[in-house]
Amino acid sequence: METPLFSLYGFDWRVGRHWGIAHPDHICYNSADTIMVDNNMIHLGIKHEPKEIVVDGIPQLYPYSVGYVSSINTIKYGHLTVDFKLPIGMHLWPAIWLTDVKTWPPELDIMEAWSGEYEWCSSSPKSPSRIYRVNWLANKIYPGVVLGTCVDEKHGKSYRVFRGSPACYLKTDKTNRCELDWTEDRIQVWYNGHRVVNESDPEVLKYFNGSEGMEIHLNNYVTNSFRNEDLKEMGDKQSKGYTSDFQILNLVYKKN
Repeated sequence: METPLFSLYGFDWRVGRHWGIAHPDHICYNSADTIMVDNNMIHLGIKHEPKEIVVDGIPQLYPYSVGYVSSINTIKYGHLTVDFKLPIGMHLWPAIWLTDVKTWPPELDIMEAWSGEYEWCSSSPKSPSRIYRVNWLANKIYPGVVLGTCVDEKHGKSYRVFRGSPACYLKTDKTNRCELDWTEDRIQVWYNGHRVVNESDPEVLKYFNGSEGMEIHLNNYVTNSFRNEDLKEMGDKQSKGYTSDFQILNLVYKKN
């Protein structure tokens, strides 16, 4: 059994994923230095801490460390509730998701958010409350059921349940609540009481029901467009609500 970084909400938590702390295609890595537990809350931050890490046998320089924890314990079926506050800034990528304890895919994205990712956005956000709303195509706050047993199949079926943009149900200036209800017959997700996923297709559910269990992932992250100016802006604009912290305020899991 792994030695956890900390235990909270009935789960033991490690830094990053069980398969490693860095991805070869990204510019950030996972570090305990960017994780803080305070008064029953998890703060997942961002720092400019360049570090060389060997991934797939190749050394790579990663300029940013980010807060990322995943549960050593697994869940299967039941109701998961997560209360959180989004980080506020540009080129951010916070997420709450599940992945199979042994393989990827399958993956179940409960909440995945991008802020100001694309250069072709029609306008720049003017206030923290609009930071994830530059353009409906540019923000990626929506549920995704990522499926398949291989990458090709996954890409063919990703986000099949997406309907419209549930981004309007999540707020940058308030506490949010995401809920997942997982049974053998149905997967449902709610954003602040609004149901955004209602999946009952057996061809979808078989990927999750066939799992031995799924780990919970809570991560702050940055996209490859992130730069030091973005980190500085979050510090300079704290009085306007900007923050690099992805705050997990509470997590409750009830098994069916």
